[in-house]
This record gives sequence, structure tokens and C-alpha cells, in this order.
Amino acid sequence: MAEKIVQDVFVDFYLRRKEIQVKHSLAAYLKTAIKFQVFKTYRAQKIQDKYIEIVSHLGQASPIQPDSMLEAKQIHAEIVQITEKMPATCKQVFLLSRFEKRSNQDITEQLNISVVMVRKHITKSMNMMRAEINEHQMDIFYLLLLLYSHKN
Repeated sequence: MAEKIVQDVFVDFYLRRKEIQVKHSLAAYLKTAIKFQVFKTYRAQKIQDKYIEIVSHLGQASPIQPDSMLEAKQIHAEIVQITEKMPATCKQVFLLSRFEKRSNQDITEQLNISVVMVRKHITKSMNMMRAEINEHQMDIFYLLLLLYSHKN
């Protein structure tokens, strides 16, 4: 996790090198950037843990209601339709990342593209998903991603 955080900070620094102005100390800038990246990673992990907890409680509490199953199937169908609209590489990266839970490095090696391009494709695909799936359904969308990741 620490290596990923440091790598993310350096990739971001490299991508924004022309717009970043380090006034005092590069070390101070990098320490601050790492601190904020740790916070960002921690928040993302907390959200993922929350959804995993919800999914685990669904299996223990009561059977899934038919309307919830129907809604999940409808959202799954929407996901399939949205992925069909994506450019080929973007679609491949999305499916490998979100449904096969492959690391960015694995995707880079498999598709022979840079890590930066993998990240851009993931961002683009998730933005497309958010734009086409309404806010209420986003929670179910994230649950579906978690459920599929545990099945594979």
C-alpha cells in the first residue's frame, strides 16, 4: 500500500510538473503530497470496507428481496450497455480493473500501455458510469462491483 501511495504521488507530480511550483522545499512538498494521498487512500478503503460490511450483512440478515434482486439485475444490464459504449481499450481496462480485480501493473503488462493510461481509462470509464447511472443506483452499482469481485 505504501509503495502504491508513493508511486501515485510521483506519477501525479510528473504529470503536473509544469503547473506545480515548489516554492521552498521539494521534500516538504512531497511529504505533504504523501500525507494527503494517505488520507485519500484511507477514505477509499473505509468506503470499500463499508460496502463489504453491507454485503456480508445481506447474506446473514434476511433473504434478498425480489425488488432488490430486480433492481440489481437492471443495474447490471445498464452496466453492460454502458460498457458497450466505451472505446475498446477503455472497456478492456474497466473490465479487467473492476470485474477481474487486476492491478494497474497487471493491466499495463497485459494491454501493453502505461500505468498512466490505465488510470486515465479507469477514470474515464467510472465517469461514464456515474454520468449514466443515477445517484440512488450508485450504491447498488458499487455493491455489484464488490459482489462480482468476490465471485471471481
